[in-house]
Amino acid sequence: MRRSRKPSKDETVEVRTAGIGDNSGLNLPAPDDFNHHKATILGWREKVTTAQGHLRNAIKTAKKAGINMEALNMVVGIERDNDPAKAMDFFRQVDLGLEHGESSLRLTVHDTLAGDESELVARRGFEDGKAARPQSSDYPEGSDLAAVYSENWLKGQAAIFNITASEEPEKVAAE
Repeated sequence: MRRSRKPSKDETVEVRTAGIGDNSGLNLPAPDDFNHHKATILGWREKVTTAQGHLRNAIKTAKKAGINMEALNMVVGIERDNDPAKAMDFFRQVDLGLEHGESSLRLTVHDTLAGDESELVARRGFEDGKAARPQSSDYPEGSDLAAVYSENWLKGQAAIFNITASEEPEKVAAE
């Protein structure tokens, strides 16, 4: 049989109970404060539990309606982030993975708030050039949009070395 050793004085813990001895050294809250915060926290915990139940029911209803919850959660996340450039970069990377994988799917990403397609292509070309990405226009060779992309890709490349004063993409009118 093994004997337990007696704890040293440094390892002991002093326990004080309410109403016995001197509790002035303890920094105890007033009972009214304690009860107020306890009631507040319990009330909010109940609200959280109720909200979680509503959320579970909403998810079940959405699934029954055929909603893809991964897609819905992704849309909610994109809206919450409110960062269109981040979302476009994400989907471009998904498209890149699809293009170089064995999938027959491709994604086309359009920023509808950016303006017309030519402005969007100009911005993409400039950003790709400035980020030193390889020139990879998805537009048919010789098309107006391919020319806009190429022109602004070169401007982005020039901006890296401060060759031009302009760091904004310009829409190039194809003739």
